[in-house]
Formats: sequence, C-alpha cells, structure tokens
Amino acid sequence: MLHSLIINNLRNIHALQCEFHPKLTIFHGANGSGKSSILEAIHLLALGRSFRARHNKHMVQYQQPELSVSGKLLDVSRLTHTVGMIRSLDNKNTVHFDGDPVQNSSLLAQNLPLQMLEPQSFELLSGSPDARRQYIDWGVFHVEHDFYAVWRKVQRIIKQRNALLKKACRYADLAIWDKELAAQGEVLHQMRDAYVSRLVPVLNQMLQTMAPEFAHALHLKYSRGWSQQLSLREALEKHFPHDSITGYTHIGPQRATMQVLHDGQPAYQVLSKGQQKCVVCALRLGQSIIFDQEKPDTPCLFLIDDLSAELDSQNQQRFATILLELKNQVFATCINPSHLQAFTQQQPDHKMFHVEHGIIHESTTVLA
Repeated sequence: MLHSLIINNLRNIHALQCEFHPKLTIFHGANGSGKSSILEAIHLLALGRSFRARHNKHMVQYQQPELSVSGKLLDVSRLTHTVGMIRSLDNKNTVHFDGDPVQNSSLLAQNLPLQMLEPQSFELLSGSPDARRQYIDWGVFHVEHDFYAVWRKVQRIIKQRNALLKKACRYADLAIWDKELAAQGEVLHQMRDAYVSRLVPVLNQMLQTMAPEFAHALHLKYSRGWSQQLSLREALEKHFPHDSITGYTHIGPQRATMQVLHDGQPAYQVLSKGQQKCVVCALRLGQSIIFDQEKPDTPCLFLIDDLSAELDSQNQQRFATILLELKNQVFATCINPSHLQAFTQQQPDHKMFHVEHGIIHESTTVLA
C-alpha cells in the first residue's frame, strides 16, 4: 500500500506532500490544476516511467534542474519501505528503494503493482499490438515468479540475433542463438498461454457485468508470434532469408499479442467507443481479480484519470462496485466530486483532495 507521497518540481507542482487513504483517494479540480501530475508521480514510482511523457524536459518544472518523487510504502507485514527517484534535465536519473540503488524496474513493479485507466488506455483494443502484449505480460509477471528472468533472456537473445543478421551469410551463423531463443521463447509462450487460459473465464464474467448486451459475441484470441504449425526453432530457420535481408527478427515471442473479437471481427471495428471502453474496463477488472487471487494480502494501485469522461454513470457504477470490492488501492481524478459519486457511494470512507495550481488541500465530499 502506498501510504504517502512527496513531489518536488514536477510540472506545475513545486512542492506537495500528502497521505493517502488505504482504499480510495480522489483528487478534484479544474483542468490543468495538477491532478494528473499526482497520478503521474505515482506511476513514476511504480514503473520508473511516466504515462504522459518520454523525456525529462517535459516533466521537470520550468527553470528547475530536476524533479523528485518519493513515497512511503506499507508491506503485507505493515513494515515501512521508502522509494524515491530523481530525474534531471541532463538525464541523470536515480532510483532508490530503502536507500539502495535500483538497477531495473522489476523491483518497483513487485512492490508497487499498478494498473491504470486514462484516456489513451482505452486504445487497448485498437492501438498497437505492443500494448496488448504488455497487458498480458503485466498479468504473467505477477503470477509467474520466473517470468521476468525468461523475458529478459529473450530480449537479450533477440538483440544479439538482430546484430548478427546484419552480417550473417548463412543460417548456421545463427543456429546457436536460435537454439537458445527457441528454448526460452517456448517457455515464455507457455507462461503467457497459461495466463490467458486462466483469464478467459474471469473476463467472460466481467463482460457479463460491464457489457451484458453484447458479451456473448466477444472472444479473446491469443497469438504466440509464430505459426501454430511450426516449432519456434523451425519458424526461425524458415524465416531466415527474409530476416537476413531486413536485419530484423520478424517472428517469435516478441511478436505475441491478443485480439478481442466480436463475432470473429476485431471488436474496435464493430463496437461503439462507449462499448469499447466497457470492454477495456472488463479487461482491467479481470486482471485485478486474478491478481487478488494470487496476492490476497497485497493491494494493487489502480490509477484512474478522469473516468467520468470515459464511462456513463451506469457503467461507472458497475465498474466501481467490482473494483472497490477487490483489494485495490484506488487513486482517481475528476473535475467535480459529483462525477465520481459511484465511487464515493461504494466507499463512503475515503479521502478527497482539491488541487489548484499545483497546491493540494484536503476537502470533504460535496455532491452537486
């Protein structure tokens, strides 16, 4: 659980400090007030990156050399941990957990599991295959202890293979790498396939709640990244001529993805925008349920940026009921507190903050 947060020099927030509710914390205020920047700070702590910008210069406050974010965590034993990061304009970034340097983001993800709904996340159905692969991998990461090690090996081998493809004249030059890639890639696929198989019945249940009028026509299809008729080793050898021309590995677990189909057609081509948003919410809820089953003592941080602009009141009620019944710690933004009435009714005990010009004040719920 994220207990508290300190932000310095992030966008229009010069200095901010607040303690959170263990279940539901809401930030309300006008557009541009700094609400989303608070969610961005939490996202930085949990994943080591922003959901709004790729470069530090777009996050560091004007005329400041760096930004800093730090948080206090409570683990399942109620022990306190600290996590902090500094991002500078000269790209000297540092991350510490309990005072020790952090070398990769997996440690952050393990201690601050995070899911998010914001306007761009509703492109999960229609966006790039990468987003859907990342969706699957988030779930596998929190279910399979060995996933991250296998995933890193696959990434390293593919990088080496691509380098060799630029100068290899015959397949034998890559055979030793492909043997290892095939072994690790098959393991990675099996982990993903097992997770999707576990997700499907849970997702069907969530779809019946979030989209009962068309849930019966929806189907989740997982694609492993190479032909179903070939082993990965066979597929890599078959595609070598094409790969050697382009200097790039075109098939393999790095190409895995999924599709949500409606009567056999991509759902985003058939469903309305509102219906697509309901499906995405069901996808996130399905993952939350499996996470809850795997780690019943660990709350998942769930960031929600301006949900009222994405879902109507009825679907908000459906979503809030399931989300808050799980062990999620929810952080949500809105312009007016009445926009999240479904959440405050479901969770009367909560915290609410008014944000204005990067300054935060605790407030009480006032429904319009």
